Amino acid sequence: MKTTSRAVLLLWSLLLLACSDSEDSLAPRALLVYLGGDSNLSGEVLSKITAIQGGWQRRDVPVIIYRDDASARGSFLARLAGQEGWPLLDTIATYAEENSAAPGTLKRVVETLRSRFPARSYGLLLFSHASGWLPPGTLENPLADDTRSLVVDEGDGTRREMTLDE
Repeated sequence: MKTTSRAVLLLWSLLLLACSDSEDSLAPRALLVYLGGDSNLSGEVLSKITAIQGGWQRRDVPVIIYRDDASARGSFLARLAGQEGWPLLDTIATYAEENSAAPGTLKRVVETLRSRFPARSYGLLLFSHASGWLPPGTLENPLADDTRSLVVDEGDGTRREMTLDE
């Protein structure tokens, strides 16, 4: 009887240990910095990355940067890495030229963040031209009636805007 009790106790202990790392091992937060600078903001993207590197202090919080701008050939996803000194960019993925204002692009980047860097909570910092709370196209056509835009991409000379609903 004692052997059976010990076996059951051992199995329960192993089961509890196997489950214990789920919430405790998660980062407290992960931050996605989405730099949709494929427009006349292209020249500012590198300075934004440098500023983020200089201000990164919470090394337990993964900071993932998506960069799409006219100065790069395509876009990339990278993580700030390093425990001491100036953080480096560790490339996670590179992509061909793409539309950073496409909802599918943002969705893919968020899914990559969540699968590769699980955390208790997530933050999103968007950098791009946008109409804020005005409908897309409002600046060019004040009579436009649509939802709000968050990211603008002008990479191939065609203006595209990602709306808040998307």
